[in-house]
Amino acid sequence: MAAFFSVLAPGCYRQDIRTLAVSVPQMGSPECARIVQDVFNRVDGIKQVEIDVANRRISVTYDGQKMGIVNIEYHLTNAGFDANDKPGRPEARAKLPAECR
Repeated sequence: MAAFFSVLAPGCYRQDIRTLAVSVPQMGSPECARIVQDVFNRVDGIKQVEIDVANRRISVTYDGQKMGIVNIEYHLTNAGFDANDKPGRPEARAKLPAECR
């Protein structure tokens, strides 16, 4: 019986795919967009990031079983960017290129 469930368990995993729009006021150049993209390339659970430099917004598609809105905002603020109403870490912001501060 245990062998039966161990075979089925991997197939029973459900994903909870969600999309979040995030305002990133400092993202005013392609260099800033590249940094934001790099932030999410290393995060498990992120499926896709669409960047709109002109409107300074990103759209993040993610697996809600692995992370939530707070996690996405945390990754941005930890990199120095504001995320919605959450301010970026000042010491990380200081390391960003001038056009991203």
